[in-house]
Amino acid sequence: MKKFLLPLLGFVFLISCGKESTTDLQPEQENYENGSATTRSSNKRDVCHNGNIINININAISAHQAHGDAVDMDGDGFFNMENDCGMPVDCDDTDDQLTDNCCNGAEIDSNGPLYVAPTDEPGLYNWQEAIDACAAKDLDGHTWYLPSKEELNHIHAAKDDIGCFTPGVYLSSTEYDGANPNYDDTYSWTQHFLTIYEGNQVLVLKSVPGPCRCVHR
Repeated sequence: MKKFLLPLLGFVFLISCGKESTTDLQPEQENYENGSATTRSSNKRDVCHNGNIINININAISAHQAHGDAVDMDGDGFFNMENDCGMPVDCDDTDDQLTDNCCNGAEIDSNGPLYVAPTDEPGLYNWQEAIDACAAKDLDGHTWYLPSKEELNHIHAAKDDIGCFTPGVYLSSTEYDGANPNYDDTYSWTQHFLTIYEGNQVLVLKSVPGPCRCVHR
């Protein structure tokens, strides 16, 4: 009898361990998937985790947020906070209908109150075109202009509050200032927004087109 029971108990033990291991592993298999997957389930969301986009089950979102991960809550390609994946930030990441409509501009402190337009001017502009586009802007009866290098840096610091920036090198009105002998007056200052060179201010040829955001005092 003992010879019969011992093998039977061992078999039951192996089955129970197998079930426990499968149950424990299942959340990992469901919650962590390669972000390059071509399909997205309605009960999953993209998360920026350690600099990589992963697609997780919605039940795991709160745990990732607790660790500081950014989440694309509404599946529109915009994330709810700054992230290491270089993904743009949505000013209302709970409603995919508001991505382009919820940016109302903002008044920031840049050596005094500075009002920043709610959106970029449509299209890309070279340096002179950007200056002309802002000067021609007709909104609320104010005199608009292309921000200076210093003002653009203040705008960058407040970009999450202002909203609706796109990845690119934004133009400023500040021309080459003689700081580097490798440049001349055909260059002007720009600043990286939402790129791998995030926040860097660099001299760029005035003829090179880029996005612009107008301001007024």
